[in-house]
Amino acid sequence: MNTMNISLPAHASGLLILASLCWGGNIVLGRAVAVDVPPIGLSFWRWTTVACMLMLYNHKRLSAQFRIVCQEWRLVATLSLTGMAIFHSVQYSALNSTTAINVALIVAVSPLLVPLLARLLLKTPISSYEMLGIFLSFLGLVFIVTRGRPGTLAELDFRSGDLLMLVGACSWTVYTVVLKRKPDSLSSLTLLTWASALAALCLLPLYLWESTIGGRAIELSMTTVLSIAYTAVFASLAGFIFFNTGVAILGPAKSAVYAHLIPVFASILAVLFLDEHFHTYHVLGIIAIGSGILVTTRATPTKTNVQT
Repeated sequence: MNTMNISLPAHASGLLILASLCWGGNIVLGRAVAVDVPPIGLSFWRWTTVACMLMLYNHKRLSAQFRIVCQEWRLVATLSLTGMAIFHSVQYSALNSTTAINVALIVAVSPLLVPLLARLLLKTPISSYEMLGIFLSFLGLVFIVTRGRPGTLAELDFRSGDLLMLVGACSWTVYTVVLKRKPDSLSSLTLLTWASALAALCLLPLYLWESTIGGRAIELSMTTVLSIAYTAVFASLAGFIFFNTGVAILGPAKSAVYAHLIPVFASILAVLFLDEHFHTYHVLGIIAIGSGILVTTRATPTKTNVQT
């Protein structure tokens, strides 16, 4: 086991920023391959690949911590369903029937709900800094997705995919809050391994339905292989390890605001890879989001032990 002495704000913030970068790329990828790669198939093979990789790499620790996993099976199952099986499958499905702008805006609902749910389930107090930071970062996000014209927010064309993404945002809220209940004795890698395996198992019936009755069988192609590779290595392994560690250090409310960086990174990556354009409203929105994150994570640096 590796135990690191970590200064709260700097290390956790860096990890959460990297997680947002990985997941911003995941949105761009999902939008780019929506026509070629079926959503449930992508999600199923993503988590199957992650589970297989981690079982090979982490098999000794899995055996050593199997008793803890059995004791915490409700926690593992909840995290697997909410943060993996439901959220990402819903996100890929939503990108088939709504715009990336709408998806980005609805994802931003999660940081607004996390402090409320944390207060309800964990009795975590909501500070004025957290609420102000969430408000600032949400304003920045709205500025970006409305292209500098917040007045057009009511004119957005909401579709069936938006309702799916709202379910996903609520699901991710539950994941973020419940993750704080992970005991220190259960390593992040072990949790990710078993949660990934359970997510793949839960998605199997839906994957079989999509491939047969749904008429969208996944095809073996370079696009499919590269998509699964990115989602497994970066969006899953790296992203979840970074995020889980950040939540363990900062707590769910402070960590949740970093979700507002996901559409920021998605916009930047879209400029680089999808030939979209960067505008002044992007810069202003990013400044507002950055300010919100700084306000939200305002705390006295302390030390904590994080097991990886």
